[in-house]
Amino acid sequence: MKRFLILVVVALPVVVGMMVYQSRKRAYTEKVATQPVAEIAPEPQAIIASPASEAELKEIIEIVDFTQRTDAFRAYFSDLCRRDSAAAADIIIRVDARFRDYGAVELVARALAAVNIPAALAFADRIDSARQADLIREIALTEWGSKDPEAAANHVLEKISSSQQGRALANFAVKWAKQNPSGAMGFASRISDPSARASFYASVLDGWSSRHPAAAARALSELEGTEVPRAAFANIVARNWSEFSPEASAAWANTLGENDPARGAALNPSIAKWTASDPAAVSRFLSAMPRSRSRDEAVAVFVSGAVAIDPEAATWWAKAIDRHDIRQSAYQSAANHFGQLDPAEGQAWINSLGDLPPAWVEDLLRRMNRDGASQVVSGK
Repeated sequence: MKRFLILVVVALPVVVGMMVYQSRKRAYTEKVATQPVAEIAPEPQAIIASPASEAELKEIIEIVDFTQRTDAFRAYFSDLCRRDSAAAADIIIRVDARFRDYGAVELVARALAAVNIPAALAFADRIDSARQADLIREIALTEWGSKDPEAAANHVLEKISSSQQGRALANFAVKWAKQNPSGAMGFASRISDPSARASFYASVLDGWSSRHPAAAARALSELEGTEVPRAAFANIVARNWSEFSPEASAAWANTLGENDPARGAALNPSIAKWTASDPAAVSRFLSAMPRSRSRDEAVAVFVSGAVAIDPEAATWWAKAIDRHDIRQSAYQSAANHFGQLDPAEGQAWINSLGDLPPAWVEDLLRRMNRDGASQVVSGK
C-alpha cells in the first residue's frame, strides 16, 4: 500500500502536467485554424532548456576540433528544435558569437519560423550578429511571404530601412508574382526607394513571365516613362519567354521601337534561344527585318549560335552585317568555332570572307590559335 501511495505521489504531477499540456495543444490547434499567420502564438512545448542540457552545450563549445564541434553543435540544436524551437532560439542567442555556428542558427531560424513568424523576427532583432540577424530575417520573411505575401510586404515597408527593403522583398516577390501578379505589381508603387522598387519590379516580372510572359510583357509597356530600367526588365521577360516560345518572344521584341533600349535587350536572348532549335526559321525572321542596328546585333547573335550548326549560313549572314564593329564581333564569334576544327578549314573560312583589314585577319588567326598572322589571305 505504501509503495502504491509513493507511486501515485510521483506519477500524479506528471499525469496532470501531460493533461494540461494536451489541453493547451488542442486549444492552440483550434486557434491556428482561425487566425492569420502573423498572429499565431508559439505552440506550447515542454521546457527542455534544463541545466543538464546547458552543461551539454558547454561541453560541445569546448571541443577543440572545429569539424567535430560544428557537427555536435548542429546535432544538439537539431534535437532541441524538434521539441522546442523557441527554447533553442533563447539558448543559441546566449552562446558567444565566436562559437555560434552559422548553420545551427539557420536551423533554429527555420524551425521557429515554421511555427511562429513573429517570434522568428524577434529572434533576428535579439541576436548580436548582423550577418546572422539578416539570415534569420530572410528566413522568416520568406516563410511569411509564402503564406501571406501582402502582410509580409507591409511589414518590410514599416519595419525595415529603405536601403534594405529591396533585398527583403526579393525573398518572396517571385512567388507572390506567380500567385497574384497584379497584386504584386500594384504594391510596387508603395515602395518609395527607387532602387528597392526597381529590384521588386524585376523579381515580380521574373516570376510573372515564367508562367504568363505575354501578360508580363504587356505590364512592362505600362512602365514606360518611369525611372525603372526597362531594358533590364525586357531582358528578364524575354529570357523566360524564350524557354518555351522563342519565336513569340522575338516577335514581341520586334514590336519595340528601334531606339528603345529594351528592343535589343529582349530580341538578342530570343534569337539566341531560337537559333539553337530552328536556325532556318531565324534566317527567315532576320530577312524580314529592315536594315538597322538592332538587326545587325540580332544577326551577330545568330552567327554565334548558327556557326556550329550551319557554318555557311552563319558566314553569309556575318558578311551581310552593315556596321563594321558588329560585323567584326560576328567574325570573332565564328573564329572561336573554326579554331576547334582543322587549321586548313579555318584558313579557308577566312579566305571566304573577302578582303579584310590586316588587323582583323591577325585577330581571327589568333583566335583560332594559329601562328599565321603574317600570312597574306583575303582571296589574294
